[in-house]
Amino acid sequence: MNELNKAYQAALYYLSRREYSAYELRQRLLQKEFAERVINEALLKLEQDNYLNPARFVESLIYNKMQRGYGPLRIQQELRQHQIDSELLLQSERWQNADWFELAREVRQRRFGLTAIHDLKQKAKQARFLYARGFSQDQIKYALSETID
Repeated sequence: MNELNKAYQAALYYLSRREYSAYELRQRLLQKEFAERVINEALLKLEQDNYLNPARFVESLIYNKMQRGYGPLRIQQELRQHQIDSELLLQSERWQNADWFELAREVRQRRFGLTAIHDLKQKAKQARFLYARGFSQDQIKYALSETID
């Protein structure tokens, strides 16, 4: 088996487990010490065969991060790390239909329960948690304003 086939098969093995970005797959193949030229050809062939699809990767990443309670700022940061064009993010149906305010509220309730916040210290703690999860100031205010009696 030639080098191109080996790189292609290795990449298919990774892609059989989950979606990868081209950047992430390139890093994996570089670790296996394939030549840059071979990696480029393998990635091109994977894209042509529709095994490597940036739009599908974006949808998958957004879905997974939202399920784990991460906000839009954190997801955008993660996509930048994967060197994904922000245009793909904006075209994503899941991104366009996301209700980040409700997600922030759900994440807060999942972590801290349904009780109303009476203590400023507790409110600050919850705000820091949501900020670290990648929610904006407005989304955090909305999540913290929800009081359930």
